[in-house]
Amino acid sequence: MLYVSKKYPLRYPAPNPARRHFYPLKGISSIPEKVHLFDVVFGHPLMREKFKSFSRHGIPPLLIGALLAATGHSQMFWSSLGVLLCALWLSLEMGVWISEKWRKPYKAIGFCTFTCGWCCLAMLVMYGFLVSTLSDQRDDVFQNLNGTVTLPPSRYVMDSSFTFRNNGKTSIGLHQVSCKINRFYANYGDISIEDSRSRIVQDSQVPLEPGGDAQSDICLGFIFAPQSLPNPKCADITLEMFFALETQPSYVQHKEFRFIADKKDDFTWHQQPRKMRDSPCKK
Repeated sequence: MLYVSKKYPLRYPAPNPARRHFYPLKGISSIPEKVHLFDVVFGHPLMREKFKSFSRHGIPPLLIGALLAATGHSQMFWSSLGVLLCALWLSLEMGVWISEKWRKPYKAIGFCTFTCGWCCLAMLVMYGFLVSTLSDQRDDVFQNLNGTVTLPPSRYVMDSSFTFRNNGKTSIGLHQVSCKINRFYANYGDISIEDSRSRIVQDSQVPLEPGGDAQSDICLGFIFAPQSLPNPKCADITLEMFFALETQPSYVQHKEFRFIADKKDDFTWHQQPRKMRDSPCKK
């Protein structure tokens, strides 16, 4: 039915008193703002309050410092663990600071950049630990690898036993023992030998274990027939070993010892400096 009046000249149907005003914005559904994962994690009260109070306490740096200063067995493992914890701690601290100070478009990018930087630095530090540990192993074995000569009960110098002993803390893998005659005199036929080439006595793949494992060879017996020089007078011998540790099979080291025995003191072997120019072994 059509209602006409001066106030409402033409209106159909009659207006609803409960809806006298029109609000167009109320009919449009609002789109909620997207929340990023970075804000969810680092904007949480657990990170902004609990973690910040814990990280500013003295326990984290004390724990990391104790791991970095660890010595003894598995030192490299505990030191590397300390470096990883340090990188993780700094990354979380940086994430909390970025979530409070930076604008949204750059928060995740900045956090990922700083985290990658800390992790790369941690890897370089751990690589330095590895290089240092391997170098310590080489130095320890080199310093504690001893060479000795033992005269047999018959006191025949040609049957002397030359021994290498591993007193280090790491096993020796592949190794090669050789002898070099610096000077040798014998009365039989007035034989004289000087500055001979090294001759391989033993080429072994059997490891020398740490803590005193040894290998002995009759050095002069490999060079001369045992009974071909019945009356030796003086011997100046250099004992050499080329070796590689079992933990570093591609790194070859070399160590040598020099020994002199003379008939004047009943062929008692004496160790001498390797770089000695004038041999005391005389005719």
